[in-house]
Amino acid sequence: MSAGLTILRARREGAEIAADMSPQDLAAAVASGSIAILKGAFDPAELLRIRAEVLAWDPVPGEPDTSPGAPSARYRGDEPPGTHIRHVFESYYFAVDNPGDAMGSALRAPFALLASFWRRLTGGVHDFSPGPDGKSIRPWIHHYPSGGGHFDWHEHPLEPTKIGMIVSMSRIGVDLDTGGTEFKTPFGIVDTMSHHDIGDVCLFRYDLSHRVTKVDPDRERDWDGRGRWTMLLLVR
Repeated sequence: MSAGLTILRARREGAEIAADMSPQDLAAAVASGSIAILKGAFDPAELLRIRAEVLAWDPVPGEPDTSPGAPSARYRGDEPPGTHIRHVFESYYFAVDNPGDAMGSALRAPFALLASFWRRLTGGVHDFSPGPDGKSIRPWIHHYPSGGGHFDWHEHPLEPTKIGMIVSMSRIGVDLDTGGTEFKTPFGIVDTMSHHDIGDVCLFRYDLSHRVTKVDPDRERDWDGRGRWTMLLLVR
C-alpha cells in the first residue's frame, strides 16, 4: 500500500461487494486521487465463462447506439483514422435492461452487482434505465488484444460517474504478460499491471487521466482470446 495505491481484499455481504474498509473511507481515499484495487471481488471462473459467451456472440459490428431500447452492440477500433485518442480495442455494449435482448439479459447479474457497489460508494441513484435526468448506467466489456491493444491517455468529466470501476477479466501470465492501466494521480503515475488480476476491481477518481499500455506488443494480434479483458460501467 502507498499514498497512490491501496490494495484491499474484497468480500461479500449478502449479495453485495464489500471491502476491508468502510464505503465512506474507501470513497474518500479514491476521491483524494488514490487508486484502489479490491482483490477477488468476482469469481474468475464466471468471468472466463462470460468471456467465452462474448467471443461466441456475433452481432453486426458498428458504433454502439446506447439510447434507450437500442440492442447490445460491438465496435472494433483498430487505430481508426481521424480519432484524436489512439486506440486498438474491441468494445461491447450490453442492453441489460432490454428483455428482448438475449445477450444483454444474460449479463445483467454481474453488472447489477457492480452497479450496486458503485451506488454504495458514490451515493448515486442511477440504474440501467434512464432516470429523471435522462442518464443511465452503461455496461461495457472491452478487449485490448494481444499484439498491441491499447488506449492512449484520456480523461472523463468527474460527474456524474464520480468513481470509475474496472473489473479485470484476464489472468496475468496466461492471457497477457504486459499491458496494464496507468493513472496520473496527485501522487505520481500509478501502474496497476502487476496488481490488477482476474476478478479484481480497480477503482479510480473518474477525472484522472489514464491509459492502457500496449498489450504484449511483440505477439501476433489476437482478437479471439488473449489480451486484456475488462468489465466496466459509466453513467451518461
